[in-house]
Amino acid sequence: MVPFELPWYQMELRSRSDIFILRKPSLLIDQLHFRGPRYDRLKIRAQGDSIMNRIGHHATGAISGIGVATYLGLLQPDSLLAGGICVLAGWHGGVFPDAVEHIRGRYWITHRTVTHWVPLWVALAVWLLMNPYSGSLPYAELSYPSLLGFAIGGLTHLVFDWPNPTGIPWIHPWKRHSLRLWKSGRADLLLVVLWGAAISSVTITQA
Repeated sequence: MVPFELPWYQMELRSRSDIFILRKPSLLIDQLHFRGPRYDRLKIRAQGDSIMNRIGHHATGAISGIGVATYLGLLQPDSLLAGGICVLAGWHGGVFPDAVEHIRGRYWITHRTVTHWVPLWVALAVWLLMNPYSGSLPYAELSYPSLLGFAIGGLTHLVFDWPNPTGIPWIHPWKRHSLRLWKSGRADLLLVVLWGAAISSVTITQA
């Protein structure tokens, strides 16, 4: 049961897969609350509000992790562990801005606010780049590549969220800006391929 009327939204419930689909881009998912045993495991997905789905963000984050591993010179036989950790951290960083917003499907913060705040992620990446393998990091030979891969993966998430209608916060964490270039998530595959080609060109150049 939706606790308020939303006559301007088109809604559809697929009973078999338990997916509640919202076809209006501007609806904040965290405004919906479902009660009762039928919806205990309800999954919510917004269509038209995200250019990238979870798999797309994972993929572009991992690709960014490969780029970071290349930048750090970790794609070598004697540093494959650190390189693999860097790529895995990019994979997780690629979805972290969304994943951290909710706990077991319940949103504790408004979507695309503080967790998507550009200055926060830029500050983390800049600090890491200016303090490579800092002595303040435990096991820096592994923790530094993982943190940098994670930070760049998170920034990659923001890059691909910026063009869609909801946008991301640049200056104020609760005030978003959007390029309004896409309205659906159908460009995921193309964007992953293009991002992969871009990172691959950098990797080949440095090889």
